[in-house]
Amino acid sequence: AGVEAGAVAVAMAQHVRIPMTSALRNSAALIRDAGKRSDWEAAVEVFRRLCSRAGDANVIVYSALASACTRGEQWTHSLAILSSMASVRISADVVACSTAVTAWQRGGWWTRALEVFEDMKRAGLQANVITYGALISACERGGHWAGALALLGELTSKRVSPGEITRNAAISACQKGQQWSLAIDLLGAALRAAARGEEPAPTASAFNAVGSPLVALFAR
Repeated sequence: AGVEAGAVAVAMAQHVRIPMTSALRNSAALIRDAGKRSDWEAAVEVFRRLCSRAGDANVIVYSALASACTRGEQWTHSLAILSSMASVRISADVVACSTAVTAWQRGGWWTRALEVFEDMKRAGLQANVITYGALISACERGGHWAGALALLGELTSKRVSPGEITRNAAISACQKGQQWSLAIDLLGAALRAAARGEEPAPTASAFNAVGSPLVALFAR
């Protein structure tokens, strides 16, 4: 992939923090706006202008730039940006690590995504719902249904709703692994949570994730 898996861990080992200034705040906002448009080249240009004027960027700017590149399907650029944080001794945070997980997941390197997660744990960083969602999607993409279920269990144990996309990814992982009963159990749990008013009702995409033969069985 051209990026070392341990690069984010190296960045987390450093403890240099650059204070937020108006220039950094404005640049981060411009980069986020470019990211929302999936215009990663515009985001890179903002970053270049910032570095030429101010000289330094901080973890917020780096994370915003990496996220913009990931949204623009330039996941290798995203990982290179995050790994470069180590060379300038900027400490990675949860947002930066979550962006790395998403980049590895979209690039199809689900094992690398899990490695970043383990690095986060060792560094004492608490993964958020975005991190877990990217990890479960990575497991689904890699056909690692057991990992997807374990991560979903971790998330729900924190009393955090996984959301439809994340739950569907876990269901799809079970379906791909031919774990039909587990897929149906997850869908059933979502329906029960909806009946209790804890979550929105599953949409058609949840049933599609289970698979049409199982939907017929579940509907009996």
